[in-house]
Amino acid sequence: MRSTSLVGLCVLALASCGQAPEGLAEDSARNNKDGAVSVTTASLSATRSNPPEDQYIECVNAKPNGTTTRHFFIIYGGALKSYSSFRNYARDLCDPGQPDCAMGWQGDKIGSYSKNGNGVINQLLVDLDSMTMERAVTTAARGVEISQATCTASPLPEGIIID
Repeated sequence: MRSTSLVGLCVLALASCGQAPEGLAEDSARNNKDGAVSVTTASLSATRSNPPEDQYIECVNAKPNGTTTRHFFIIYGGALKSYSSFRNYARDLCDPGQPDCAMGWQGDKIGSYSKNGNGVINQLLVDLDSMTMERAVTTAARGVEISQATCTASPLPEGIIID
């Protein structure tokens, strides 16, 4: 009986806690099953049933403080690659056998999951229909921070090297 009421209290506490410590709406991310927080290494597939044409995707998030974050993707032959605009080079995001790292398709969306050595988790989900990206960054100190970006699609860059 005690464990049932303790579980009930925990559920109530989580349900009533609609904001992260930094004031970010965490409950919308938690309740959005298709959001970036749903991206895991196991949820991503290397292939998509109806792959889109080859293209370059750039997602930009301009923050009120003036900083801008950009994420670059290449869709080539139905596969997804991470893109470096400095080198005009596209490659797999993760090295073979790298733990806690994956890029692929989550349904019809581009998904990416990575965890660095400090325990910071980056989850990205790009909706190609709305050309928007949701990013969830999870840290031990700050919890889950959700941000949105606007994406554009264009032809592959001239002279691109695809590994």
